[in-house]
Amino acid sequence: MNFNEATIGYLLFYLTGALILVAFILLYIASKKKK
Repeated sequence: MNFNEATIGYLLFYLTGALILVAFILLYIASKKKK
């Protein structure tokens, strides 16, 4: 069982999810400030 590969996979998965979440939050704030 290779622990490093599993850890990197989970880190990439969570980092991608976090980046998408942050992007949506920034877009939401930007759209609110435009109005």
